[in-house]
Amino acid sequence: MNKLPLFFLFAITLFSSCSGQDSTKKNELVISDFNWKLKIPEFLISENKDEWKKAQDRGKKGIEDTYNVELKNKVKTIFIFKSQDQSFFEVTSEKFNPEMASDYIATCKRMNDIFYNSIVTQVPNAKVDTVQTVETIDNIQFQTLTTKMSFPNGLTKNAIMFRSLFTDTELTVSVMFNNEQTGRQIIEAIKNSSFHFDKE
Repeated sequence: MNKLPLFFLFAITLFSSCSGQDSTKKNELVISDFNWKLKIPEFLISENKDEWKKAQDRGKKGIEDTYNVELKNKVKTIFIFKSQDQSFFEVTSEKFNPEMASDYIATCKRMNDIFYNSIVTQVPNAKVDTVQTVETIDNIQFQTLTTKMSFPNGLTKNAIMFRSLFTDTELTVSVMFNNEQTGRQIIEAIKNSSFHFDKE
């Protein structure tokens, strides 16, 4: 229960109601820990850290109330961006016990269940649909969770999370959006990114 991506915390908060990168060139980021290069859509801006922390704390409380536990989170936020239409793009990392690597897929499924159960408990008036798949991005396999929430007033909220294990560190790439076009552009940027490039 301690291992919970910060995106889970914030997504739960939004459903119910930039720091750490190595270098930036125009809208291009390089994350050397993962040999990862990606272009950030130009309409995204860095999120305010203090506001992000407040949202995380609200989401954390929602999960703690659902499961009657105290969460201890050691996730590192690499960056967090948002758009004018309140879409969010977050990347985090967390140390992962190499001895548990063989059980990684099962671990992802357990965390997906926690996310789903927390959402339906905190937002009982919404219909929640989730799909678990495997996506390959530049020959790296990601365990992917796609979530769609439909509210009685016709509003929908969407989230997609990509997770992959790099030796002893898990990389989590998350997008939350209300606007389909915005979400599609961010997801396209992720899928077009590179994990194999020559460092300058």
